[in-house]
Amino acid sequence: MAPEAAPLSPRLAALADAIAPGSRVADIGTGHGLLPLWLAASGRAAYCLAAEKTEELLAGVARPPAGAPWAAGLGYRAGDGLGAIRPDDRIDTIVLAGLGGRTIVRLLGAAEAESPALKLLVLQPRSEPALTRLWLSNHGWRPFGERLTLERGRFHLTLAAARGDDTELYAHPSLRREDLLAAGPLLVRSGSPEIGRYWRSEQVRLAGIVAGSRSGPSSVRARDDLARALRVIAVISPPGE
Repeated sequence: MAPEAAPLSPRLAALADAIAPGSRVADIGTGHGLLPLWLAASGRAAYCLAAEKTEELLAGVARPPAGAPWAAGLGYRAGDGLGAIRPDDRIDTIVLAGLGGRTIVRLLGAAEAESPALKLLVLQPRSEPALTRLWLSNHGWRPFGERLTLERGRFHLTLAAARGDDTELYAHPSLRREDLLAAGPLLVRSGSPEIGRYWRSEQVRLAGIVAGSRSGPSSVRARDDLARALRVIAVISPPGE
């Protein structure tokens, strides 16, 4: 790694790990811009476009040090979502992180997501992961990597998907398709200790909501979510636990 590439936080490192070496990446809604800097400085990406919605937001994105030899592998552009991407960028990987699942799904509905050059989606939804996975499933994208990363007391899901059929991923002897959309078909089978920690924390959170809620739609939803958490925990827990 080049000395100019500062270490990434666990959340950003999970994104970087999901990106194939030599990719041409668009980081949409890049925020501080540390991921593109690392991808270029480390040589992980052949090119990385750091995009923000407005010129004002783009002005706050971190830039490479003066004279950095790898700076030519970076681009900066303002644009609305995937509309910031141009055909001559030859982008094959899109990163959407730090956004709600509903926003990610809306952005992926853009025409640019249909480009045959696009091979990989790296997503980090802050909410509604089931909605994100459902969009991928309905649009011909197959998850090949799911990872939970704990940073500052919060779990972050990193989801990588390539084009392909995912039918068998959502077949499970004990869990419903809706359960797997919420929990992640790969995470459930991973044996990762993080998924156990996450769902036990969800059990506690949802049990508190159920205990304090009155009857009504929100109460029913909380009870359904708690029942799902218990089903997932039963599947991922080691025998005898």
